[in-house]
Amino acid sequence: MRFLAQGFSYPEDEKFIEKGSGVLFDIARDLKISVPQIDQIPTLQEHQNDFVRLFVAAPGGVPAPPYASYYINSRKLLFQEGMEQVLEYYYKAGVEPMSKSEPPDHLSLELALAGHMIDCGCLSLLNDFLVNHLLLWYPQFEKKLVEARPSSWFETLGRVTGELLKQISSMEGGFYEKA
Repeated sequence: MRFLAQGFSYPEDEKFIEKGSGVLFDIARDLKISVPQIDQIPTLQEHQNDFVRLFVAAPGGVPAPPYASYYINSRKLLFQEGMEQVLEYYYKAGVEPMSKSEPPDHLSLELALAGHMIDCGCLSLLNDFLVNHLLLWYPQFEKKLVEARPSSWFETLGRVTGELLKQISSMEGGFYEKA
């Protein structure tokens, strides 16, 4: 989860992009996800440009806002219902949001929170978080992301994240205890 969280954070580390590309496309292959081939690994600047275009600012509006409140709130307003929901999960997990520069309902922070829940063995809480919060909005985000025609790196990241979230939430027995 932390790998996925870093993938949806503003790119500042060229080594992560280089090494992460191989890992990301290997995971996609293992999950049998059909994704576009990557001809060459994007430079840090190209990756940053695509990140900004997709998630921060673009002519005509941000095509794929990475915030729960945008999708959960019927008026598409940030800092509303979706953010309030995730704050309850941070509290239940015993942590505070890990960023001062992004709202707590930013996708990268929510994925990091899911990673924390896995690490601390809060598997019932993880299942509740996925089923009753993250998976309520992530499919809409993923659809918008793919429609925005991102680089193959971001398209693959979006599809891999969606598939892993679905698989984790549907596992029975060994991975989590049903709430």
